[in-house]
Amino acid sequence: MKSHLRLGFTLTALLAVILVLSCTLAGSAKDEGNVYRVKNVDQFLAALGSGRTVVLAKGEYNLAKAKDYGKNDESKCYAWKLAGDGFELEIKETRNLDIMGAGRELTSIVNEPRYANVITFTDCADVGIFKLTAGHTKAQGYCSGGVLNFSRSHDIDIEDCCLYGCGTYGITAYESRDLRAERCIIKECSYGAFEFLNCSDIAFEKGLVFDCGLKETFCCFELFSVCNCTDFAMNEVEVRGNRTDRLFNIYGSSDAEIASCRFTGNTIKQGVFSINESTVCVADSSFASNDIASERWYTKTDSGENKRGFNYAVGKNGEKLEKEHFMQMKYAPSRGGEAD
Repeated sequence: MKSHLRLGFTLTALLAVILVLSCTLAGSAKDEGNVYRVKNVDQFLAALGSGRTVVLAKGEYNLAKAKDYGKNDESKCYAWKLAGDGFELEIKETRNLDIMGAGRELTSIVNEPRYANVITFTDCADVGIFKLTAGHTKAQGYCSGGVLNFSRSHDIDIEDCCLYGCGTYGITAYESRDLRAERCIIKECSYGAFEFLNCSDIAFEKGLVFDCGLKETFCCFELFSVCNCTDFAMNEVEVRGNRTDRLFNIYGSSDAEIASCRFTGNTIKQGVFSINESTVCVADSSFASNDIASERWYTKTDSGENKRGFNYAVGKNGEKLEKEHFMQMKYAPSRGGEAD
């Protein structure tokens, strides 16, 4: 009798262990307060949802290696969107979601298809992405997909992240608002650093943008593109070693501000600014040691200044800025301190 009882307890314990292991491998460890700690890509996907904080351990999370890659389930808050040579991860209709890595150098989220964005957020709100790196896997091939893409989303924080190419852009946002990227690195992208279209209240601050557009046969179109936006701010950003047709393309936008930035060692083929139907203030920024083709600071649309709403950038006091003003301008931190 005792041997039968002992065998029963042993089987029960074994089944419990198997159940725990199965849950751990398939899902994620949940702490108090809807915090989910994950260690692999399947646990990461299982943890996604509204009102959650997903904490990623160090390591690489390759979305193309997920067990459900390319397979959709309507009960989940994400979907796999076909993108030419593979699928991209789309997180949709999600609120209050934070994704936090162990550090820029320790945690990375990658995708393999060249035509896919790494992550797209659609109709989301209160999204935070912190302390991680994201991009396409290091492989030969030309990318036409970006890194982080936001559509009809708002209240977005991106902090302490590295977004790299061959992604076309580090950040793209469409019909979105209240997006802030702080202390972020964007590097090695092929089309540009970011593109914002029909957005409002956008800020890119205390960042670094370098080595974009360096492919031998291809350079960036515009390193920074802001179209039909309101309240765009770029503050305390270092921009160096990029190759682009135009540095800024700002169209149909009001209250755009570029302040306390450093631009150095960039190759600019067509013009520093293309500004149309927009108000742009540039202040306390340095533009030293750039290779600017034909010294063209403005790209005038069509044949003259009055075509299609051509505008100049202005200084802090509303004065029109020409080449000599930019060359004399010095970097000054936006929150005080001595100028260089």
